[in-house]
Amino acid sequence: MNTPTLESKELVVPGDFVFNTQNMSDMNSVFIYEKERCTTSWFIARDFEKKHKHVLDIINKIMCDLEEIEGPIFRPRDYIDSRGKTQPMYLLDKVAFEMVVLSFIGKKYTKLKYEYVKKFNHMEKCIEEPQQLRNNQELKLLTKLVLYVDKLNKRVEAVEKNTKEDEVIETKRLELPEPPEISDRTHLVSLVNTYAAKHNRVHVSVYNMLYSEINKRLHMNIYTRVKNRNNMKPIEYLEQEGYLPEVISIAVKIFKNNKNEGE
Repeated sequence: MNTPTLESKELVVPGDFVFNTQNMSDMNSVFIYEKERCTTSWFIARDFEKKHKHVLDIINKIMCDLEEIEGPIFRPRDYIDSRGKTQPMYLLDKVAFEMVVLSFIGKKYTKLKYEYVKKFNHMEKCIEEPQQLRNNQELKLLTKLVLYVDKLNKRVEAVEKNTKEDEVIETKRLELPEPPEISDRTHLVSLVNTYAAKHNRVHVSVYNMLYSEINKRLHMNIYTRVKNRNNMKPIEYLEQEGYLPEVISIAVKIFKNNKNEGE
């Protein structure tokens, strides 16, 4: 049995995502869904080498036992099997996963449980880190702006002093410091942060929406390309290859369109 390994890239599944056996085979077995870390009963059956019906039976038994208790999250969700037929499935949070696999005893199952817990913890960082990154970037930008305003104030004080001394100041010759330059990457991050905050979206979800649009408009698969670059982050690849100005233009358009649709 192949023990699943921790994947480095984050994965956010949108609410309207259609699960099928093909796309689930390419997915991380733990992902973010509506700001929650989740896996599926289908993944558990595949990785722990159980029949999916057996896993569903365990879940239904747990749900019956916890009917009047606020317990783990089990979300019913259909998927399309290899024959094109709709089949039942459940999305499970970390607690729900642990309850389902509790009865799976043995060394090989212990290793699998450990790998799944690592993935759940990794996804928790994916939810928390964008906010921390956003705060750091905003602090740096604010510091630059404060320094810029301080220089302007000193220039104004110099003008006022010279005016009191009846010295003629030609304002057109007054050299003001240039405003701090904002990099394309900072500009793109600011656009994503603003859109995510206004629409109550997870940042990683907004990036995935943007990358999906980039794949269509630039006719490339950005995830394949970053995988070939030792799994560097997509935004790093776009910056390195000089795509960011065009990506910013795409982001402005789709964020504006989504805003108009919401209104």
